[in-house]
Amino acid sequence: MTESWAAILGTLACAAALAASLWLIRRKRSARKKPSAGGFAWALLFLSGGRMPPPPPPSQIEQEAGERKNREIGRGEDS
Repeated sequence: MTESWAAILGTLACAAALAASLWLIRRKRSARKKPSAGGFAWALLFLSGGRMPPPPPPSQIEQEAGERKNREIGRGEDS
């Protein structure tokens, strides 16, 4: 009976050692991993605090609306 308990404990010890070594290897690999675009996007999000950029000034909005209207008028003259 004691031999079977010894075998079970030995198996559990080996499994624990294997899990610990895999965890250490995986941890070292993730530390060497190069930063990705996703990481850069997260960094920008945290640096900006999740705030939206300020809206453009009213003069810029009016200018873009005038340009859009001129383009639409120009299309109408072509056809």
